[in-house]
Amino acid sequence: MSRIGRVKLPAAARRLARAALRARADKRAADKFGAAHSVYTARRISASETVDGDQVLGFLTMTLPKYQKELARGQRSPSSSDIVGVFFLWGGEPARVYLEKIKRRQNLR
Repeated sequence: MSRIGRVKLPAAARRLARAALRARADKRAADKFGAAHSVYTARRISASETVDGDQVLGFLTMTLPKYQKELARGQRSPSSSDIVGVFFLWGGEPARVYLEKIKRRQNLR
């Protein structure tokens, strides 16, 4: 099994994490999306700090089907969909694509 290790995610992933944190902050406490660890990860991503690439990719891969269902329903904003919000907290599609590329490169070696 390949190991991605700790990585800094690209600017597009940082922007999505920041947008999700802002949307989350605007919600009432009872309506906030994302567990404490998701918020912690989003803060690290948005600050351009390193994160565990395997953990981020695993989470994004696991939530991708729910995220895609939300997109099909026209839900594209963390303000309107908790699933979109959580997916964005973890860097969203830019993070997933970036980490998949790293994983593919490692498997070729």
